Amino acid sequence: MDRDAVWLQGCTVSPGGSRRLADKAARMGVAYVEAPLLGAKEPAVAGTLTILAAASDMCAGERVQPVLDAVGTRTVWLDAISQPSSLKLAYNAWVLTTVEGVAEALALAEGLGVDPHQLINVINGGALNSTYVRSKGPKMISDDLDVPSFPLEAAAKDAGLIADAARDAGLELGMSKWCVIGCSWH
Repeated sequence: MDRDAVWLQGCTVSPGGSRRLADKAARMGVAYVEAPLLGAKEPAVAGTLTILAAASDMCAGERVQPVLDAVGTRTVWLDAISQPSSLKLAYNAWVLTTVEGVAEALALAEGLGVDPHQLINVINGGALNSTYVRSKGPKMISDDLDVPSFPLEAAAKDAGLIADAARDAGLELGMSKWCVIGCSWH
């Protein structure tokens, strides 16, 4: 085996899945760097993603840093394999609940006879000010969702991973109920 070879894994997988990949890399004699990416299409094209990373060998981490720097502006190094995947799932839980919360709040405003743009204005002037609401809220209102940044299939897959990871940790999250209703990924 090539002692300089590195298996750089950037997909969203379960924490257990990442540990299994690291074990496989070790059996192959290859260093393993777990590096899931945070961000959607726009930051990927711009090279401004955030990368969550951990390495089986910090020398391998140093060797792949130029690759990570090419796709992202920030790399957060964590202490152990599976922590990046765990943090990515927690981040995606926040993303999914934010999307649902914004969509439901806008629907409620409209259903109660209030211009949903007024909700966006109120949110933007308050403590829960959100770039996401400013950028995605108007698109939700106008139903301008032709090219999603986070397609439903990917969201469902990640919701399933989140529900499984939460269950494995002995947690019952509200979003776990989504998977009972709509996830077909497990």
